[in-house]
Amino acid sequence: MKKPFIILLIAIIFIPVFTFAQSRIVFTAVSGDDSYIFCSVNTDAPFIYENISVHLDSIAPYQGSDSGPIVISHDGNWYSFLSTRFDPDAQGWEALTIVKSDFSEYEAIHDASGNLIHPEGKAMVFNNGDGVVYVTGDGNHARDVFVLQKTDGHWGNPVNITVESPYEYNYFPFVSENDSTVLFDAGNESFPSTAIGKVNINGTGISFPVTSASLPDGIAVHSPAYDDEMNIIFEGDAAATGERIWKLPHNSSVPELITMGFPDDNSPVTLDNNRIASLWLPESWHQIKIMNSDGSESVLLTDSCALFTEVFDIGLSSAPADPTKITKNKISGNEITVFPNPAEGSFSIRISNKGKTIGTLEIIDNKGIIVAQEKTARDGRSYRFSGLSRGTYFVRYSGGKGEAVKKVIIK
Repeated sequence: MKKPFIILLIAIIFIPVFTFAQSRIVFTAVSGDDSYIFCSVNTDAPFIYENISVHLDSIAPYQGSDSGPIVISHDGNWYSFLSTRFDPDAQGWEALTIVKSDFSEYEAIHDASGNLIHPEGKAMVFNNGDGVVYVTGDGNHARDVFVLQKTDGHWGNPVNITVESPYEYNYFPFVSENDSTVLFDAGNESFPSTAIGKVNINGTGISFPVTSASLPDGIAVHSPAYDDEMNIIFEGDAAATGERIWKLPHNSSVPELITMGFPDDNSPVTLDNNRIASLWLPESWHQIKIMNSDGSESVLLTDSCALFTEVFDIGLSSAPADPTKITKNKISGNEITVFPNPAEGSFSIRISNKGKTIGTLEIIDNKGIIVAQEKTARDGRSYRFSGLSRGTYFVRYSGGKGEAVKKVIIK
């Protein structure tokens, strides 16, 4: 591909601004030096990756390490994970930690008695950061799911919400979008789980809507999540099909296999429009795959990213949004237009930044790779691009406190 070149022209234009609202997936990956890092990626092209661990490095007050799975609250405002570096009492023993997604606040969780919370595996944080769900061996079973909530700015004491479970191991919780119900894995061995439990956040109404017996010659069921219609999406391992993604429709007792198209498919989470993201093992390492609710129109998000060498198979988490919605964005007055669009070989971009601040203009391909980048001047400018291959690109302009995005098609 020819290297894109830029011709600078002076122009000023005032036009509407639009941005795409997108879902985000957060996950744990293996970096090039074989260390674990936390990452996020938006779920609609261009697939832009963010190294969350770099931001955590900049705010952590102590030396230490973090471990996943990393989870994002449904409102997108809080991350939860285990760490030794956000509280002096957590040194040497990972504690449940929540961090605001803009990295402006963090807290290692203590209960009302001042005890740090040391969970095992996945823990989820509520919307607004005012509650957590986690797993320990401190209950009446080998493993139980606990809820800890904050009232008037103060954490209470843990409540065992799986105390009535008939299974010894209750773990891998998923909190509903309104923070009222918890799904979880259950079984009489630490692995594999043979049931999916459901319980209210106060511990009442426990039930097990999915068991291995629900599947034909079922072996195991794992990793439940609700979609927008309160269907339960989960990983099922049946002798006839192997590991596939299944759905238990709301108010039904009969699970449905979503698709036979993807063997070794694990750890599903749901996105906007009931799309499903999962950890698929097509060859030697896991990929994040997105598909429609019926298994159609799948796409891989991680097959071309140089940030990491493997997606760690311990679960995904998502912050739902509507990626098809296009809304006006007037933050700081940034405005861009692209013409012609579609283009045949070259196109121009006109910018108006009413705040007259220096900004950055980027051209991004549909794999999330920045193919051209330019610092913009303080006043309005026009930029011309040429030499791009056929395909879909995104023009992103950032300046002042705002950002504007446009899609351009090269025919």
